[in-house]
Parts: sequence; structure tokens; C-alpha cells
Amino acid sequence: MKPTPREAKLIHEKYDKVVKHLIDEKYAVDKDAADKIISGMSQDWYDTIAE
Repeated sequence: MKPTPREAKLIHEKYDKVVKHLIDEKYAVDKDAADKIISGMSQDWYDTIAE
């Protein structure tokens, strides 16, 4: 099922927060590097950062 516009907005906001965190904490140098890290991270780690 496709997310509602509100759900999609929340998903993007969480994603942007995780990307910013990874760059700010020097885990990644840019968005592309953050994407690679996100693709391999656990859901628990992602949720911890996003919350």
C-alpha cells in the first residue's frame, strides 16, 4: 500500500534527519556516502537516529 502524503512527508523528514546526523557526526562526507551507510544500517540504529 502506498503511503499517504502525510506519511510520505514523515518518511522523508526522518531520512533527512538521519542523513544530516551521519554527515554532522563525520560518518559520511556527503549525501551519497550517507545513502550507502543507511542501506546497510539496522532498523534499530536508523530509528534511534530518526527519533
